[in-house]
Amino acid sequence: MKELFRLRIAGKRQITVPQRLMNVLDIDEGDELQVTVEDKRIVNAVPCRSVPAHLVSPEVAAAIEESRREIKANEAGDEHELARRIREASRSTSAQTIGSPTQARSKQKAGAGSY
Repeated sequence: MKELFRLRIAGKRQITVPQRLMNVLDIDEGDELQVTVEDKRIVNAVPCRSVPAHLVSPEVAAAIEESRREIKANEAGDEHELARRIREASRSTSAQTIGSPTQARSKQKAGAGSY
């Protein structure tokens, strides 16, 4: 089902997100939206959450930092290639389960630093 939401850009480029949209996307204060833009139009917006730094393995952290450097240097491939690299780094380490999204959010708020 499609829903239309209207967002207002306030001072300091802050955007107010209606509570209904936050509920639909299952996001909370502090979460982020990754937005894809093509031809001056938003074509995709995906909710994403930060992961506390203490839950990220050194290999995954290194892959993320390398991707950031490549993006800044404008040498990175498309977003699918970057996601693939991070998945590969994740597979090379043992996976950790952090529980439900609610538990993950409460752990995130308690942790320092994030990726």
